[in-house]
Amino acid sequence: MQPFCLYLCLSQKLIQKMKYNFKLIAIPAIVIVALMSSCKKDEREDAQQSASDYAMVEGMFNDLHQQSDNAFDRSVFSPSGDCPTITFERANNSNPDTMLVDFGTGCTDARGITRAGVIRAIYSGAYRQTGTVIIIQPIDFTRNGSAIEGTKTVTNKGPNAEGHIEFEVKIRDAKVTSTEGTVTWESDRVRKWVKGYDTPWPNWTDDVYEISGSGKGNNIKGNDFSVEIKTPLRIELSCRWIVSGTIELTPEGVDARSLNYGDGTCDNKAVLTVRNKDFDVVLR
Repeated sequence: MQPFCLYLCLSQKLIQKMKYNFKLIAIPAIVIVALMSSCKKDEREDAQQSASDYAMVEGMFNDLHQQSDNAFDRSVFSPSGDCPTITFERANNSNPDTMLVDFGTGCTDARGITRAGVIRAIYSGAYRQTGTVIIIQPIDFTRNGSAIEGTKTVTNKGPNAEGHIEFEVKIRDAKVTSTEGTVTWESDRVRKWVKGYDTPWPNWTDDVYEISGSGKGNNIKGNDFSVEIKTPLRIELSCRWIVSGTIELTPEGVDARSLNYGDGTCDNKAVLTVRNKDFDVVLR
């Protein structure tokens, strides 16, 4: 074989071998890129799930509190009404020690929310009185079919420097079970009553609160997450969703994400920011 032909033959074999080796290298590289993309997608979806689950369980316990407050005020100012039924166990003919708000097999309100079961609220004094402790517990309670368990303890800390009443709020052993799965949650919050405190029942829909604090939970997919409020969350009792504020949400094992509830509009939308990219979250 001529030297040139030998050189050409060897060159072709070398090129073929290089191509083969490149394929061996390229295929795993493509797999790695695909896996990384899949992991990022899973992280984002899990963060969205945690954000939605967090808002849902907090909303459920805010509703328990609101229903017990409404029931107490209604019993004082307008005791008539078929559902829920309200009963008290009194101590020394003074403030009720225990109030039971019984929705029976189900009551549906004007917003289409159906509640069933009992809310038990134990009072040490009046809601507006400094030092009062209120313990709120659902008993065989469901809201739109979701079963709610746990304890919410609210302590009136009195007026702050601005003159707004502040409440220390602790949620423990919270669990919400729906057809989609189970969410667990616990939190430590400060709840500031910023509007509506001078208009008693039945004008409760003008009440506005600002919430700060932190918490942690486990989402429907079984993954842990933690939450820290960065900008106070605004709760308007005329709206079923958080209307503004930002939180930092940290799924287990990954970087923190930011969740923004908006500019004050009453809607079920929030924006999750992950690595400078925004994703819509629908609140439940």
